[in-house]
Amino acid sequence: MTKDEKYLVELYRRLQDDLEGSYDPLLLAKELKFSDRLVQNILRGLMQANFVKYTSSKKISLTDRGCELAQSLSP
Repeated sequence: MTKDEKYLVELYRRLQDDLEGSYDPLLLAKELKFSDRLVQNILRGLMQANFVKYTSSKKISLTDRGCELAQSLSP
């Protein structure tokens, strides 16, 4: 599993009870022990692929497409 996929799956796990919710991207980075720069690059790619989006409160949420991919990657 790539770091991008791991980030997406972990975001999905944290939002699983509320898929309409949002999560702090840097908090997730810290929990995964990913650098801020790495997460910025991951998020850029995930946003361009329409898997995640930023909310107005500087948090990220999953798109429907992101949920589908995360579900397919989850063990």
